Amino acid sequence: MAPFPLYARYPQLAASLPRLALSQGPSPVAKLTRIGGKTVWIKNDGLYGTIYGGNKPRKLEFILPDVRRRGAATILTFGGLGTHHGLATALYGRQQGLRTVLLLVDQPVNDAVRRQLCWLHQAGAILHYTATARRTRLLAPFVLLRYADWRRRKLPYLLPPGGSTSVGTLGYVNAALELAEQVTAKELPEPETIVVALGSAGTAAGLALGLRLAGLTSRILAVRVSDVLPLTPETVARLANRTAELMRRRGAVLPSAKIEPAAITVLSDWLGEGYGYPTPEGERAQALLAGSEDLALDLTYTAKTVAALLTLMQDGRLGEGPTLYWHTYNALPQPLPQPEPDDYRRLPPAFHRFFEAPA
Repeated sequence: MAPFPLYARYPQLAASLPRLALSQGPSPVAKLTRIGGKTVWIKNDGLYGTIYGGNKPRKLEFILPDVRRRGAATILTFGGLGTHHGLATALYGRQQGLRTVLLLVDQPVNDAVRRQLCWLHQAGAILHYTATARRTRLLAPFVLLRYADWRRRKLPYLLPPGGSTSVGTLGYVNAALELAEQVTAKELPEPETIVVALGSAGTAAGLALGLRLAGLTSRILAVRVSDVLPLTPETVARLANRTAELMRRRGAVLPSAKIEPAAITVLSDWLGEGYGYPTPEGERAQALLAGSEDLALDLTYTAKTVAALLTLMQDGRLGEGPTLYWHTYNALPQPLPQPEPDDYRRLPPAFHRFFEAPA
């Protein structure tokens, strides 16, 4: 397999869209052999990364060099209280000497969210609680100015939720080309269907574009896990086409055909009450894969995605060909120590409403 498939196919992009390597190689593929029914393959991006895995490092490989290119020292980004995107950005950004500022919207608070908040604090992120998406939009310009470097006349790098920009989406264009090389190497058959979580559109958009460029005909079933952002086939296709235009502007010769919304199917039946709310189907999927496949799922993203996969499989709606589940939840060792009660005591007062008083 080529060291980095995007540059192997489009060598012009190595200079015009540089990458910061955050993983040592492709994420592995394997069979999920014990979930019953038809055979399902997994591409485990949980193992992609160095200090924090999942789909976020693939995006940050392109985003962090773009931050440097623009001369920013601070990244301003957004997420829920338990944001994995925010933690990955804070951890990998800190390695590059960058500060991360987060505007956080409310979501149901459980032990996993509390732990994530502690880790965000430990990773050095500056946290502002904006409660709702509307308040976030209203406050973002003021926060942008607050953290500007006026001496250097530089604003923070504004990064939308999930890192789902044209630059960040390149990570999943490369991921689809990586999958194509694994298919060519006969590590797995070409999938008829790819099932993946849909939270901010960048992963699905990059896959749609990368599959087209690789010549794979897999259809994408994107399981909607967020009601905070407008997520439709048109949303995903629009981001894929903006990414293709970015590649063309930076020197890549691409086919002129656009990604059409019909290339992506968005499934909303497994969203439940909304972003961050667990569902009974997700909890059952989490327990099943933890026991049968030794695979950890989170209740916000991947458990809902696997719940959809299992239902579609049981109902015979996945087709006869191979199905691939694209896993996007961190499967690397936890990046920071497990928080203890003393850690909670040391948190700034703004955190305290999310925690029960330590014993």
